[in-house]
Amino acid sequence: ESKEVGQQFAKDLGITYPIIKDSNGEIFDYFSSGFRTVPMTVFINKEGFVHAIIIGARSEPQLRKTLLEIF
Repeated sequence: ESKEVGQQFAKDLGITYPIIKDSNGEIFDYFSSGFRTVPMTVFINKEGFVHAIIIGARSEPQLRKTLLEIF
């Protein structure tokens, strides 16, 4: 999908955190540590430190719980 489609999707869902489009897979490769699975969620603070990597799908309550645990 285009960047614009992704931005509209995030807006429609009320997502306010930054979303990145990784067209060439470079960011995925950097954070995946050899895992080749989608979906994958990476929690990164504003200093760029990776707090958690979650492999596979998670529900909203599970993601919120992770956020509360690490931030």
